[in-house]
Amino acid sequence: MPWIAGTIAAIISGATAVYSISAAERNRKEAANAAKAAQKESEVAQLKANQMAEQQLKAQREQTQIARERMNFELEQAAGTKATLAEQSRAAQEKASAMAAEIEGQQRKAAETESARMKAARRGGQRSLLSSARLTPEMGLGNYDASTFGSSVSV
Repeated sequence: MPWIAGTIAAIISGATAVYSISAAERNRKEAANAAKAAQKESEVAQLKANQMAEQQLKAQREQTQIARERMNFELEQAAGTKATLAEQSRAAQEKASAMAAEIEGQQRKAAETESARMKAARRGGQRSLLSSARLTPEMGLGNYDASTFGSSVSV
């Protein structure tokens, strides 16, 4: 019977070894499955992170585009305001020039009138133009005084 006990012990140790091998194989498969699951979770997390980064990038691009459009609009308004101010300035200068020319004309006319009045007052009726000269058909003007024609040139 000792040989039966040895055989039983061998069978039990063989079964234990087979069980140990199958448990090790099962543990290895579970570890591989756990690694695959962890890798899938990592890929899913990476995909979600990429999608989130793309959404943030898209939002930043939209905000940049909106800011760029707002800046262009403000630049156009500033250019329009600048052009309007330049046009108003030019119109004001033209108006001022026209008014200055009109005032100068009025002053010149007033000065001429005053000069004529002063000249008439100085001469006091001595100037009688052609009243002292005689017109004769044969001779033209006769007995004329050059000072009566308002000319400072003597003939």
